[in-house]
Amino acid sequence: MLDHPTLFISHTATDQRDHQLAHELAKGLRAHGVKVWIAPDSIPAGEDWNAAIISGIERATHFLVILTAASVRSEWVLKEIDLAKQRYEETEQAKKQGVPYSKFAVLPLVVGKLSDYPDGEFMNSLQHVPYRQDISDQLKAIVTALNVPAGRKQIVSESLAALLLTCILLSANWLANRTDLGKAFQLTAYNVLQHRLSSTYKESDLPIAVVDISDLDRSAIAGTSRPVLQSLINAVVESRPRAIGIDIDFSPIKNRYITAEDPAFFQFCLETKRNTGVPIFLGIYHSLPLPSSAWLGESKYQELAAAIIIPNDTRKMPRWLQIDDNPQRSFSISASLAGAYRNSIATPGIGLGWAV
Repeated sequence: MLDHPTLFISHTATDQRDHQLAHELAKGLRAHGVKVWIAPDSIPAGEDWNAAIISGIERATHFLVILTAASVRSEWVLKEIDLAKQRYEETEQAKKQGVPYSKFAVLPLVVGKLSDYPDGEFMNSLQHVPYRQDISDQLKAIVTALNVPAGRKQIVSESLAALLLTCILLSANWLANRTDLGKAFQLTAYNVLQHRLSSTYKESDLPIAVVDISDLDRSAIAGTSRPVLQSLINAVVESRPRAIGIDIDFSPIKNRYITAEDPAFFQFCLETKRNTGVPIFLGIYHSLPLPSSAWLGESKYQELAAAIIIPNDTRKMPRWLQIDDNPQRSFSISASLAGAYRNSIATPGIGLGWAV
């Protein structure tokens, strides 16, 4: 089914009734979501008529020709029929040969009795669109032939439904972020998800707790507050996790720390690791091309660094990454966390380390 057909309407402008019928149909079909090409409306000022008509037929998915006693004597209409016939035959030939083609249908609409005219035999070989005197009934017949199931009413109703859904989502987001009730629902949802994760894993699986930090203080230009992160780490460490990973890019920019608090925060992570035995991994992205000693600004922080690049194919995550000619390979944060849990990740070999 064609969602947005493009219809070329061929008619004669020399007969007032033909001209009026064609433009009433064009107006009604546009209201049904059909893209209509009709002369002279669709021909920009200054454009060559021949070129415009040829282009209009080439781009159309359907060709509707209003066949009347006046139109079959029109040089322009007969020329348009000939062009449509050529494209129709090319399409049919492509179908037979099994090669790609653009769908194109010719829809004759016969109004009154006709005398013989060029390509009349071709038109008579095609199923005609039924002629209806009432314009609304005629529109329905054409819409059916175009295989367009709904017009403006459905478009409007779908737009209203989409607008309503958007309002509901915005309201839900406001409720979740601004009210205690919303936050309670959000916390309940996280608890349910966490319960499903923690209660269904096998012994060989990795039990993982994901903490949403999107609500942490990010008022500073530099991003998430380091003291707030430090407090969060202290709280998590009390649960004796196997490892902690923070999916934020802590890479220094142009040899400068993102915040003045970074060195103290990195030192805190090092000391926490040494005092509690809980490894802490901090994300790096922009500094990956640099020497490993500069990943987090100073070599002593190197053991905290873990790459946070995500590949296009997320069914597998890289164990390690090596950027350009940098000889130092950086373990991904996924591999670092998995390694801390299993303590069995081997040293990367020469090939790509796709193992996690």
